[in-house]
Amino acid sequence: MKRFGLAVPDSLLETHFQARIDHRIQRFYNGSPGDSLPVLLNHPIPNIEMMRWGLIPGNWKKRELPFGTHLAYGRKLIQKPLYRAPIRLRRCLIPASYYLTWEEGDPYLVFIEETKLFAFGAVWEEWESFDEPPKLVHSFSIIMTATNRRLMALKEHMPLIIRHGSYKKWLDPNRSLMEIKQMIVPYEEKPMNAYKVTSKVKHTSFEGKEVYRPVSKRLHRKYEMIPDEYHEDVRGDKVVDKWKKKYLDRLIIKKSLNLLNYLIKFNRI
Repeated sequence: MKRFGLAVPDSLLETHFQARIDHRIQRFYNGSPGDSLPVLLNHPIPNIEMMRWGLIPGNWKKRELPFGTHLAYGRKLIQKPLYRAPIRLRRCLIPASYYLTWEEGDPYLVFIEETKLFAFGAVWEEWESFDEPPKLVHSFSIIMTATNRRLMALKEHMPLIIRHGSYKKWLDPNRSLMEIKQMIVPYEEKPMNAYKVTSKVKHTSFEGKEVYRPVSKRLHRKYEMIPDEYHEDVRGDKVVDKWKKKYLDRLIIKKSLNLLNYLIKFNRI
């Protein structure tokens, strides 16, 4: 996993997570390590705050910020000093619509079928900066786990996706470490799919809806979907799902041709 995007309005965030949003959350399509991104916390009620992607340990003493802490791999993270306290006491959820990963240099967009919004399992930390006066900086790491069966062709790891019904359990600081460890498993609840996107997404400055425009067929043809927002009519809020209509039209033509060939072959026409 290299990047991820959030392509839904605030209203959907509020209803999906039953959370309070104190300020407008701007949609983003190519969120990168180091960016300030929305995070769902639970203290004392669910609310969404902005945090830096890339965890900074609370006891960090260097002016140069740590590198490579945007992802935390597997159940073994429980044993690492960097994550020992956060995994027990400071768990959070990261809202997302999809994520981006590279396979042999080619960028792929991974999504959940018919789902506009889901959440990564993550941990967060608080650090006091060297500024005068010092500032409190909140940062997070997304937890990674083994990939599921549908995505094995891409990567051996995938981000931890928390099931909707388990949000409260993940955020509850009173849960035992054993319970949390049992939640760090591949997501299999709904079919996942992927397609190749433009190599421009490798540049962190590349933003906008073009990020998730497909440039290849889907990894699995059975589940055909492009995020609905890509077909949003700029003249209003009406969603025009042009791609699905085009796909169904092609399917009808294909079925009709197959039937015609069958009738001709067996002299039924």
